Amino acid sequence: MREEAFYHDFKTKLEENSDLERAIKMKAYMRDQFDFYGVMAQQRKEIERPFFSKESRPKIEDLESIVRTFWNDQHREFQLIAMELVAKYSKELAVEHFEMLEYMITYKSWWDTVDYIAASLVGNLVKRFP
Repeated sequence: MREEAFYHDFKTKLEENSDLERAIKMKAYMRDQFDFYGVMAQQRKEIERPFFSKESRPKIEDLESIVRTFWNDQHREFQLIAMELVAKYSKELAVEHFEMLEYMITYKSWWDTVDYIAASLVGNLVKRFP
């Protein structure tokens, strides 16, 4: 299954780039709500680049399954990657995706995800489908 490979390939890259000392600090900053690999934003975006290219990106039909898989991982980087992946499909999202976005907002909620999802992802969808 392509979605599982997508997840495992990301997991491998995050593990290869993990920094335990930084992960401990990141977890403390987030009040011990989430585990981290210790991958900083710029480094995460470099890891994402080949996965998010048009040629490598999964089909939109697989998006919700991938998002839920990423969201269920204990490491916060996966939720951040899921949000950024959804943003790549912002012009293709449909009304059916509201449920996925609601899941993202209500499960593992914290300011770092809710602010972005509400303003950027839901906001864009509401503009298109009032």
